[in-house]
Amino acid sequence: MRGLPSLPFRRPKRNESGSITDFSLVVLVGMIATGGLAVDAIYFEGKRVAAQDAMDRCALMAAIAQNRIDGGAETEITASQVASDCMAKSSVGSAGLNPPSVFSQNSMRTVTLSGNYTFDALFPNVGNAASKTYAITARSTQKLPNLELTVAVDINHAAFWNQIRHPLKEFFNTVAAADTGNKVTVNFVPFDKNVHLGELIDRFSTEQRPPFASNANRTCLLLPENSKDDIGIDMSAQYRWSWPVYIGIANNPTSTPLSSGFRYILGTPERNGGLWHSLGEMTKLDTFLPLPTPEFGNCAYTSANNTPLVGAAVARPITTAPTSPINAKIDSIVARGHEDINYANSAEAMKWSLAFMDDSLRSLFASKAADLTASAAAANRPLSYGAEDSLKVLIFVPNNVFRMPDGQITADSASGITASRVREIRPEFLDGTEPAPQIWRTPDSTVPTENIRYSIYHPDAPGPNKYWVTQGHCFASTCAAHWAAAPFQYPGEGAPIAQTWPDIFGAMTIEYLIRQLYMIPLTEAGVLPGNADYHFGSLVDRFTYIETDASRLVQDFEDLCAQAKQNGVLIYTLMGNGVVTRSETGGTAAQRAAAAAHNPFARAAITTYRNCASSPSHSFTVGNAASIKSTLRLIASNIAQLTLSQ
Repeated sequence: MRGLPSLPFRRPKRNESGSITDFSLVVLVGMIATGGLAVDAIYFEGKRVAAQDAMDRCALMAAIAQNRIDGGAETEITASQVASDCMAKSSVGSAGLNPPSVFSQNSMRTVTLSGNYTFDALFPNVGNAASKTYAITARSTQKLPNLELTVAVDINHAAFWNQIRHPLKEFFNTVAAADTGNKVTVNFVPFDKNVHLGELIDRFSTEQRPPFASNANRTCLLLPENSKDDIGIDMSAQYRWSWPVYIGIANNPTSTPLSSGFRYILGTPERNGGLWHSLGEMTKLDTFLPLPTPEFGNCAYTSANNTPLVGAAVARPITTAPTSPINAKIDSIVARGHEDINYANSAEAMKWSLAFMDDSLRSLFASKAADLTASAAAANRPLSYGAEDSLKVLIFVPNNVFRMPDGQITADSASGITASRVREIRPEFLDGTEPAPQIWRTPDSTVPTENIRYSIYHPDAPGPNKYWVTQGHCFASTCAAHWAAAPFQYPGEGAPIAQTWPDIFGAMTIEYLIRQLYMIPLTEAGVLPGNADYHFGSLVDRFTYIETDASRLVQDFEDLCAQAKQNGVLIYTLMGNGVVTRSETGGTAAQRAAAAAHNPFARAAITTYRNCASSPSHSFTVGNAASIKSTLRLIASNIAQLTLSQ
C-alpha cells in the first residue's frame, strides 16, 4: 500500500515588530517603581534616624535641666520646656512630641521622651504608602555620683567677696540640685593669710595652745615643712599651734640700735575697763596710744566666722535662704578691706582644700558626722581616690598678686610691712626649754587709770636699780618708764605677778616686747648702746624663726596641684581682679609706678594658677559680679555633664 505523499512543512509567518519596545516599557515601569520604593525606604530611614538623633540629644539636654533655685524641685514642666524647645529647633520639629516622663530617685534622674513622627513619601503613587509613622523613644539618665566638692575663696578683699558671695550660693544649690540621696558633700574653705580651722583644730592632737585661743579668732596649725607639699595630713601626729608675730619694717633697724620712727613707744599691751584687750581678743583699738593691731602677723586676727565648713549638704528643698548651713556660712563671712596689704597664703589654702578631700582626714569627717556637725553623707568621706562612682572637684578662687612670694622677709613697696606672717615664736620659749623670764606684771586693777605695767630684771643695769618699768597709760611723771629696785606695784594693790614666756607672747606683740622691755632700757637709756645683741633684728631672731621657706612656697603649691590632678581631682581656678595684672594707666604717677612694679608678680601668679587647673579651659579670670556668676554657672553645667549617662 502506497502511503500518502509527503508535503513540505511550512511555519506560519508572524510580525514581531514592536515587541522589544513593549517589553522595555514594562521593565522600565517596574524599575521606576522599585527605585521609588528604594528611595522612599532610604528617605524614611533617614527621617527616622534624624528624629531619633534629635530626640536623643534633647533627652540629654532635658536630663541636665537644672533645678530652679527659687525653692522648687525639678518638675516635668522644666524638662518638657527644654525638650520641646530642643525638638522645635531640630529638623523634625516638636509637633509629634509627647509630654516627657521624669523619674527621680536616689540622686538619679531619668528623662524619657517619646513621640510619633509621620513623614510623607517622596513617591506615593508607585506602590508606596503615602506616609509612614514612626514611634521614636529616647531616654537619658543623670546619675549623680558621690560628689565631693571643695570651694576655696580668698576673703582678703571685701569688695571681691561681696561680688562672689551670692553667685556662690546659687552655684552650691545648682550643683547639688539633683541630690536626693545624700551623695554630695560640700567643703567651703575661706582663707586669708592662713586657714583658720575654728573648732576643727580641737579634732587634732595639738600642743602649745596660746592663751588667747579660747575663741576661734586664731586657730591655725603649724604643719611640718616636709609635709607642706603633700596632700595628706597625719591625724595621729601632734601639731603645734601658730602664735601670731607682727614686725613692722619701719621699726626694724638692722644697722643701728635705735629706731626714731617707732610708732608705738608708749603703747601698752593691755588696759583694764575693757578699753585695752590682749592680743588674742583685739578687734577695735582705743584711739589713744594705739597698740599695733596684729593685722599682718602669721595667723592674724580674723572673725570666728571665717573658718572652714566641711562635710556639709545642701538643704532641700533647694533654697538660697540662710536656712541652709552653706548659705548661712557664706552670709557670716567677714572679709577684710583691702587686698594690697592683706596677703594670703595660697600654698596653705591649697593644702587644706585638698586635704578635705583626702581619705587621711576620714576620721575627722566621721567624728563630725557622729556629733551631727556634718551631714550623714560625710560619715564615710573623703572617699578613696578612684573609688567607683565618685567625683572630686576643687574650685580655687585667689584674688591677690602678692600671694606667690609669701615667704619673703623683705619690704613690700605698697605697704612698707615685712612679710612677718611667716615668722613664729621659737618653740623653746613655749615648751619650757627656755628658762622663765624675769618679767612681772601688775595684777588687774579696779582703778581705770591703773593700766597694766611690766617690770623686767636686767642684771647689766648700772646701780642698784635693775628693774625696768614700762611706760604707763598717761603722760604724767608717775607714768614714765624708769629703773626701779623692785618690780612695780600700785599702792594698795596686789603684788606683781611673775610671767612665763607663754604669758608674755600671749599678751603683747614681739615688737612691744623688743622695744619696751629690751631696746629702750638697754640702748636708748644708755646702758648698752653699742651691743648688737639688743638691736631690733637680733632680738627678732632671738625670739622668732622663719616658719615658712619662701623659696618653696610656689613649688609646694605646684606639687600639690600636680598630685591632685594625678589622683583624679578636677581643678578649676578663678582669678579675681587682684591676680590679674594691675593697670598701669590712670591714678597718680606713684600709683602707676607701683602697678608696673607689681605686674611681674601678677604675671607669675596668673601662670601658676592657670597651670594648676586641670586644663586651660578650666581656668578663668573674673572681674565683676556678672562674670563671676556666668563662670560659676558654666562650671556647674560642666559638672552636671560629667554625671550624664544614656
